[in-house]
Amino acid sequence: MMQIKLDQDLEPSEASVTAEGIEMEKHPLQPRKEPLMTPPAPDLEVLLSRLANLEKQCRRMKRAAVVILIFAGALLFSKQFNFPFLDPAKVIAEQDKKNVVEAQRFHLVDENGKLRAVLGTNKGETALVLQDENGKERAKLMTKKETAILNLFDEKGKSRVVAKVAKDESGFHLLDANEKFRVVLGLEKRGPILGLHDDNGKMRVGLDASGLLVFDGNENPRAGLVLKKQGPILNLIDDKGKGRLVLSMTKGAALKLLDEEGKVLFSKP
Repeated sequence: MMQIKLDQDLEPSEASVTAEGIEMEKHPLQPRKEPLMTPPAPDLEVLLSRLANLEKQCRRMKRAAVVILIFAGALLFSKQFNFPFLDPAKVIAEQDKKNVVEAQRFHLVDENGKLRAVLGTNKGETALVLQDENGKERAKLMTKKETAILNLFDEKGKSRVVAKVAKDESGFHLLDANEKFRVVLGLEKRGPILGLHDDNGKMRVGLDASGLLVFDGNENPRAGLVLKKQGPILNLIDDKGKGRLVLSMTKGAALKLLDEEGKVLFSKP
């Protein structure tokens, strides 16, 4: 502590102050026993207000910490035990399901209440049917097991175009007004094929990767052109299916004429 010593033999102006052995000249005034500055007393109302605000902040922080802990615990609990109502991602997925309508058959009608489209399933078959204003089918898309078929109809409800995709083959068919096949374009295991049919639906021309065949009205082959490794061969066939003329270009040009029994009548060379 600082001690103040007054020398009784000195005049007031010669008083000295000692602090930890260091003497300093005192102001030539009579020293006072009370401190030079007295700090003002704090305002009690301000102090109480600050304490109340601090307590409110502490309570808010405690509540926020409790909410965070509860949410984190619920999330971990839902992940552990697979509760969808506690998993935000699954909650969103469940909400999306509310926008999905499930049924085995749907009917679409126009403004007059006429049926214009049907979508449904039956015995493993799924089909979409589109109808015109007269109730005639104009398009049908069907799937069953490994087969998908698209069928287009004219205004009389006659099938005119058929596209088909199956496991080992696919094809495209054009039909006339009597629903007779007129053009067939397909792809099979052995390769692509093209068939041209008459108005009775009989195949008259067949073409594949190996050759060309021409048929009569009974679908009997009458002419064939094939291409082999040795060269091309042209064969003309009678109505009994017997080859009668053979023109080849295998080991040079060759011509053969045969009778009904298959005996060679002429050969060159």
